[in-house]
Amino acid sequence: MDQKQPSPWETIGLGTLAAVVGFYLVLAALSLLPSPGRPYGPMWIVLAIGFCFLLGGLWVLIPALVMDELRAEGEAPTSSPRQLQLAQYVFALAVVMCCAMVVGWIALGPGVYGSLPFSTSDSLDVLGRAIFAIGAVVLWLGLIAVAFSGWRKLVRRH
Repeated sequence: MDQKQPSPWETIGLGTLAAVVGFYLVLAALSLLPSPGRPYGPMWIVLAIGFCFLLGGLWVLIPALVMDELRAEGEAPTSSPRQLQLAQYVFALAVVMCCAMVVGWIALGPGVYGSLPFSTSDSLDVLGRAIFAIGAVVLWLGLIAVAFSGWRKLVRRH
């Protein structure tokens, strides 16, 4: 299946939207802007989610603004400036780390996380925590893998 590459304006629009939503969440978590309601968890979770959106939006927005063309994976081509590749690498690490923190808190944090008909909430809580714990381990291992592979790419290019 051949996927169509998004236009630069689509990339800029979606990156801007994600960055603005993330910026609002970061400011709301820091009590610099009013929040629409009380969160069901600690404010550092709202901050981590805000950073996921903010940095993820910047991750796609910056190369779209400074480059004519992105590769299909959303990465800058290898001919791009080293600073742009380093910025994308740092943004990618930060996004994965924030996601891993949120998933880890869901797996290990206090509270009950849902119920379905014909089941007890305790059984679903244990199942949900186990699934999120597996996801947290995968994300933290992925973070380590991304850190090492990105570091090798940057060092090899130097």
